[in-house]
Amino acid sequence: MRIVWILLLILCLIATLWLARDLVGYEPPIVEKYPPSPAVRVLLGRKLSSIAVEPEGVGKSGRMSLWLAGADKPLRWEGRSLLIERKSGVFGFAGLKETAAALELIPDEGFFSWQGGRYPGSLRILANGEETFDVVNELPLEPYVSRVVSSEMRSQWPLETLKAQAVAARSFALFHTQQRRNSPYDLLGNSRALSYRGADPARRAIQAVLETRGVVLQYHGRLLPAFFVSTCGGRTDRAALSFSVEDTPCFQGVACPHCRLSPHYEWNATFTPGELKEVLAAWNTGQEAVASLEVAARENERVITLAARFASGRRVELPAVDFRLAANRRAGKEVLRSLHFTLALGPEGLVVQGKGWGWHGSGLCQFGAKKMGDDLRTCKEILEFYFPGAELGRAYGAEM
Repeated sequence: MRIVWILLLILCLIATLWLARDLVGYEPPIVEKYPPSPAVRVLLGRKLSSIAVEPEGVGKSGRMSLWLAGADKPLRWEGRSLLIERKSGVFGFAGLKETAAALELIPDEGFFSWQGGRYPGSLRILANGEETFDVVNELPLEPYVSRVVSSEMRSQWPLETLKAQAVAARSFALFHTQQRRNSPYDLLGNSRALSYRGADPARRAIQAVLETRGVVLQYHGRLLPAFFVSTCGGRTDRAALSFSVEDTPCFQGVACPHCRLSPHYEWNATFTPGELKEVLAAWNTGQEAVASLEVAARENERVITLAARFASGRRVELPAVDFRLAANRRAGKEVLRSLHFTLALGPEGLVVQGKGWGWHGSGLCQFGAKKMGDDLRTCKEILEFYFPGAELGRAYGAEM
């Protein structure tokens, strides 16, 4: 009888622990396992003079191999953090001084930490001048895409939306690996390319990547650089307005009714007469008062050219993209979130009313894709909507 009570007590304890785990949202550690995929090289830092790298290990110590360019075998290093510096054309690390043009750090456990981030793969240190170097992370494409998906979208979004983002990111990245074979890196590690941060991916991002392994967007069998934007504001832009790409049907832009619930769908910004004068300083050499500012050319919703008239009567046309950059630079943040806007200049200054958020406005609208996922549209349907005429193909992996 005592044994029965002991067993009942153990079962109650197990049930209590399981319930507590659900209440606090506990999830066991993520173990990433991906099939093989091509490598991608991501620029993490440029023109640096020193870095501290920590290889992942047990306790306070990690191990890694250090390959010098042209060496037959690596140096071995063990410790908490390795400081690498460059002075007078020489790399200094671990008490050594080397004139090699490049180093490659390969952690035994497959991960390293740098500037508070955790990255898979290896780290390349490439000389860029006598005193500085560039930092490039090389890793397999699939774990890279899972991190991009986690950085670009919330993991709670519909799985089909996450899968569409995975296909778009994979297509964009693979396109650039093919275009930049002779360059030291393929992609930038910031939001101007694909957002890639040193953070472990969410489970559902990994699931989205595994369920679309190797799947890419193509047009007549050719790989597409599938662009994407946070919120298009009602219409995506023709890609050739921002990128040197073939003007195919899938890059013409589409009317998008799906992103109206985005917090970035509408925005406004104001500039006092003095602030507007500062923004236009590059075109206003005489520092005159601004008499008028209006849209001179527009394609669909996107502003292409602005026309400014100053107090003397002089009229200047300027690219809208340059005006946006100047305004955001002056403010120190993105006050003009897109090129979909209208202008109203009055005695108290300039009022800009706009829609959407993203520096180019082309391709997949992320908040629109979320709404389509909420409406039970599939990954294929989402991508076909934003890239008309494109088809899904498999660049590597098992047959579809």
